[in-house]
Amino acid sequence: MIFYLYIIVMIMPFQVTLLPQYIVSCRFELYDTPWAMILPGIFAPFAAFLLTQVMKSVPDELIEAARLDTGLTLKIIWYIIVPTICPGSSARGCCRSPNNGTPSQSRSS
Repeated sequence: MIFYLYIIVMIMPFQVTLLPQYIVSCRFELYDTPWAMILPGIFAPFAAFLLTQVMKSVPDELIEAARLDTGLTLKIIWYIIVPTICPGSSARGCCRSPNNGTPSQSRSS
């Protein structure tokens, strides 16, 4: 359910969410700090969509084989899942830009 709400929010233009983000950052006294730019980017809908799809692509057989070898969930996460999703996570970092991943529109006169 939450995943589909993220998809709906992804359809909305950035300008629709700009004022609510400003109000929230003012209420939490984050307005003049770097966190006002970092926190909305962490919960960006595209990032959630991308990382969800990357994590779904990890084969269940790989996790089952790791569970038979080690049995410890933290070891499976750290040594199997994290290296598997690193390319998707780095792609998410590359797509994040100050203008929310949209190409700049410069006007030439």
